[in-house]
Amino acid sequence: MLFSVFGFLLFPATTGVTVRRFHDLNASGWIFLVWIILLAIPVVGFFTWIAFLLWFCFQGTEGENKYGADPLCADTHYNESKAQEERQRRKNEERARREAEREKVRRDQDAGREQEYTGSSRTDDQYEILGVRGI
Repeated sequence: MLFSVFGFLLFPATTGVTVRRFHDLNASGWIFLVWIILLAIPVVGFFTWIAFLLWFCFQGTEGENKYGADPLCADTHYNESKAQEERQRRKNEERARREAEREKVRRDQDAGREQEYTGSSRTDDQYEILGVRGI
């Protein structure tokens, strides 16, 4: 009876710690619900307990994962700001790539219009390949 009362009182804390551990392993916290259900089955529950115990012995994901920064890192704030800078750098690169693609499309469209007016069959890129400038 006393064991059940302690178990009931510690359930919220146990749930929170277990979900954080799953996130550290880059797994969903909802697996804890599956674990609770499997523990209710007599024979399966024993093997489930062993499997989860072994799983929790593995090292967590190094660095940032989809649930946040690595909790074992000494300077988590530094890593988060580094990750934010990396995300910003990637955004800027993607923006520059899209702008270059748009510019190429504009240039191709302009070359197509020029071809209609002049009857030329060459684009600016083809002139650059040939080494002829200023045409």
